[in-house]
Amino acid sequence: MKNGLVGFGAALFLLLWTTPASAVVIRIAATGSVNWGLDVTGVFGTPNQSLSNDPFTFVATLDLSKASYSSYGGFRTDLYGGDLYQTPSLGGGVLTINGHSQAIHGQWHSSLLAMFHDDYNFDQQAMQDHLDDGVRYFSNAILFQQSPSYGLFDPLSYELSSGNRCLVKSCIGNFQFYDSLNGDVISSAYGDFSITSLTISAVPEPSTWAVMVLGFCGVGQVLRGRRRQLAPV
Repeated sequence: MKNGLVGFGAALFLLLWTTPASAVVIRIAATGSVNWGLDVTGVFGTPNQSLSNDPFTFVATLDLSKASYSSYGGFRTDLYGGDLYQTPSLGGGVLTINGHSQAIHGQWHSSLLAMFHDDYNFDQQAMQDHLDDGVRYFSNAILFQQSPSYGLFDPLSYELSSGNRCLVKSCIGNFQFYDSLNGDVISSAYGDFSITSLTISAVPEPSTWAVMVLGFCGVGQVLRGRRRQLAPV
């Protein structure tokens, strides 16, 4: 019986080790440097400071199970969500420059787009928070674009290729953080950047983690059993 349980745990571990994680939730991670940018009010540190050549990082988590899906003529695919579409947001991320981090929740707009048609050939990720009620106006947004496109993506996997998407492709982006009240600027920073590394990976679901833990326990039982067998009498 004990050997059977140990074998079952080890088999579960090996199965999870070789089976790709679910791609319903994805993680986007990007690093690079700002080509040109200006921090007007100190969003990322010092007011009226140039952000040019400063390194940045951006990490986002998107839940594709919440996405609406559109395809146009076989050459464009969109996954999108947020208040703009009257649907749930896919999620958001955090941009860090000079050790200062700003969140973008994707409340207004979050989307993944693949375009593969004649001169328009790129993949794009975008997210934005936005409010304009006549008194307060703010818009926090970030956009990444890789060209040429990886091709039309599977709406559940988003072409989850391993490794850096920017090694053989042009990867660029831009960002904006702006907030005002009755026309008076509260905060402002903006710029564009070059991306040196961009990866998109699947995030395991809670049930997957649970089975992985069970598999690790099985392997631990195997190792403990071997140590007992090798112990001197």
